[in-house]
Amino acid sequence: CSSDLPVKVDVSRLRAAGWKPPTPITVKSRDGKWDLYGLMYTPTNLDPTKKYPVVNYIYPGPQGGGVGNRSFTASRSDHQALAELGFVVV
Repeated sequence: CSSDLPVKVDVSRLRAAGWKPPTPITVKSRDGKWDLYGLMYTPTNLDPTKKYPVVNYIYPGPQGGGVGNRSFTASRSDHQALAELGFVVV
């Protein structure tokens, strides 16, 4: 299997258990000139009527995080774990 080829997997059992993928987000920089890209992780049992504290998981640079081909991926495996504790992680 070449690392250049996408791999498809069946996630139906994960979805049946309540899993959902993170949501891609785009926000503007403070000066409004640049688009900033990221992923938003939410609790599985997200209540849209509630307010949640936000953990801003900062992308530290090339030594951590992932920006391969401008497609963001999690730099650590604890994003969803933090979300399940009642946070929104961006």
